[in-house]
Amino acid sequence: MGIHAKGIQLQMSDMQETPQFTAIAELTNIDGPGLTVPTVDATAHDMDWAEHLGGIPDGGEVTIEGNYLPASATQGATTGLLSNVGAGAIDFKVIFPDTAATTWEFSALVTGFTPRGPVADKLSFSATLKLTGQPTLA
Repeated sequence: MGIHAKGIQLQMSDMQETPQFTAIAELTNIDGPGLTVPTVDATAHDMDWAEHLGGIPDGGEVTIEGNYLPASATQGATTGLLSNVGAGAIDFKVIFPDTAATTWEFSALVTGFTPRGPVADKLSFSATLKLTGQPTLA
């Protein structure tokens, strides 16, 4: 039996010596991290079949969407995601709504933040986090 996704959280660290993690407000979608291992072609001219090596693993990206609250401490330009675009790596946790509260912990750069305001719909946003280093599944 599957697990309902409602209740999943993305938490952001305040990056203090004893970090406090706070859930980013009103998320409607979380995708990722998307782990990949590129391949390196190691085929030589005297081989009959292509040979490949595993490259350097990449943590990929996490993309999120939510209801945009411009004054939110976790989304806004003062202390939130928007304030961290281009500011260096931040620690994050994705907490899944399973009975074990499984988490993915990772450092990431906030590489994009896009608010949207269609005339006949809600104010929303999307953001992209590029993982740096190896994520930890706990």
